[in-house]
Amino acid sequence: MLPDCNHIRKSCLRKNIRRRFVHLLPLVVYMYSVAILASVASKKQAMFCRVLRWSILILLSGQLFSPARSCGQLGPAPAAAADASMAEGQRVFGSSCAACHGLDARGGERGPDIASRRELQQMSDEALLRIVQDGKAGTGMPAFRSLGSAQIEAVVRYLRSLQGRAAAEPVPGDQERGRGLFFGKARCSQCHMANGEGGFIGSDLSSYAGARSADDIRSAITEPNKNLDPRKRPVTVTTLTGKTQTGMARNEDNFSLQIQTLDGSFHFFNKSELRSFEYQSLSLMPSDYGSRLSRQELDDLVSYLMTMGRANTVRSGNKPRPARDDQAKE
Repeated sequence: MLPDCNHIRKSCLRKNIRRRFVHLLPLVVYMYSVAILASVASKKQAMFCRVLRWSILILLSGQLFSPARSCGQLGPAPAAAADASMAEGQRVFGSSCAACHGLDARGGERGPDIASRRELQQMSDEALLRIVQDGKAGTGMPAFRSLGSAQIEAVVRYLRSLQGRAAAEPVPGDQERGRGLFFGKARCSQCHMANGEGGFIGSDLSSYAGARSADDIRSAITEPNKNLDPRKRPVTVTTLTGKTQTGMARNEDNFSLQIQTLDGSFHFFNKSELRSFEYQSLSLMPSDYGSRLSRQELDDLVSYLMTMGRANTVRSGNKPRPARDDQAKE
């Protein structure tokens, strides 16, 4: 059970009042200064000052106690502010949360999956804010109170997007033309599978775009080496006889390595029998799609991936699974 959250509301209300008071303080000082100067020259000094004081009290009461958004509710924000908040949430999540929960929030070595677990998806924003702020005793989850309320809210908003609760946006292009590009000019299908058709060296993109924005998908296509997971980079193996092979690591432990090469073949190696093995710094995915495809063609390709991803999500009866940033880059 989560503890009562009333003290969060009280704390936020106090912060709201303090913030408003600090903003109004210069105005109050200015008005009183004007009153003092005016009273020197005015015969109706007492009446003037009384009217001014009442005006200030009315102004203060309206500012301090006007309706404000509750700290525990992440209501709608203007588009520019929402984008900035989402970017800030992604930055803070990457620096403070990803080490345990993974960049995609689907779990890591030290933290659980917080993106697809139903109990967390159904938890209120207020409860999530409380957990981030105060931590959770006995679970290894520390308190992040030092981040401040604005950054904590941004992190929760970003987590909601990873959980597939971000508002759906219209697709930017023509999905039929995009399908033609996927299996034709762009040659995506040589490595990636879509609805049972295509290659196998890359990841299956059938549901990849179900919970992704158009900008995220476009960035994954045109900047495949951005935020590339080290575990998803190609590896080059050199045997003791000097033979070299490059592919994707499918299994690895302290003593052995299994890779899948571009022709689909699997190769098993004992590490003691290798001269070297090295993970490459770049993805196998071409990095020139930004120049190879026009803006309209990129929009069409993104449209195909988004439409297919959403359709597969609905067909499976599940909420959109947050796709990893590097899933389209394998």
